Amino acid sequence: MAQINYLEYYILNKIKLIYKRITSITVNQLIVFLIICQVIDGSLTVIGVGKLGISKEGNPMIRALMVHFDPIQVLFLIKASAIILLLLIKDIYDYTIRPLRFLKPSLVVISILYLFAAIIPWFYVILTT
Repeated sequence: MAQINYLEYYILNKIKLIYKRITSITVNQLIVFLIICQVIDGSLTVIGVGKLGISKEGNPMIRALMVHFDPIQVLFLIKASAIILLLLIKDIYDYTIRPLRFLKPSLVVISILYLFAAIIPWFYVILTT
């Protein structure tokens, strides 16, 4: 019984530590991280599509645009638009009078999803083929 309590205590302390680290991250740091993710994802997509073809692009809307237009130009426009949107969010956050309490948790979730749904899969696909 003592081991279970110790294990629960250990897990709760690890969760608290992770929560403290996440809450210490600023909105600006998250936005910079997402901008870096956009650049990395764009680069990996160019490499992946160049090596393996347009069919390997996971986003059906981007894939459809790549069929009709130059894939590099499509990616540039989409990634540039995403970066501009992130900078706009940063400006709104910096100059708003009322704090946007939902923004930071939303950016954390988006960062984690983007990392695991876009960047890591491209690394895997490129490295295994």
